[in-house]
Amino acid sequence: MASLRPERTGRRDSRNELINAAIEIIQDQGIDALRIEDVCESVGVSKGSLYWHFSDREGLVREALLEQLYRLGDEQLTAFATAVDTATTRDEYLIQIAGAFVDPFDATQVEARWRRLEMIATARRDPKLSGIMEEIQKRHHRYLTDLMEKAASRGFLREGLDPSSIAARIVTGK
Repeated sequence: MASLRPERTGRRDSRNELINAAIEIIQDQGIDALRIEDVCESVGVSKGSLYWHFSDREGLVREALLEQLYRLGDEQLTAFATAVDTATTRDEYLIQIAGAFVDPFDATQVEARWRRLEMIATARRDPKLSGIMEEIQKRHHRYLTDLMEKAASRGFLREGLDPSSIAARIVTGK
């Protein structure tokens, strides 16, 4: 499955570890709770190492939000691609893609969704991230359109539905 994210190297990368630690703190406690000291301690690096990769706290937050946007898109695309490729009936397809959405009765999923939305809202307010977000959403839409066309060709969608419109609704959540 294609990823929305550019390729990464396989070697140990303290930059990615710092981003992962920042994402975890943001998801658990919110953006305002992110402290450079906590991130460095979590990864086991000095502040100098963090500042080697990021100019300041905002740079780290920006990169963490961007990485989370890539991950969210990749998770959803993987769920849809797997469903399209493995389902044998429309019902099986619908059951499989249900996992790409939030179960409104699962408090953990609902809370995780709110954290994701908070991250997306914060990213949209950042001029440097908003353009990148727009490009990610365009790629996400193109890939989902292809998947919806494939789902339609396999008989998983009602006849007459526009795959691009379905993809747009998934991307925007409307």
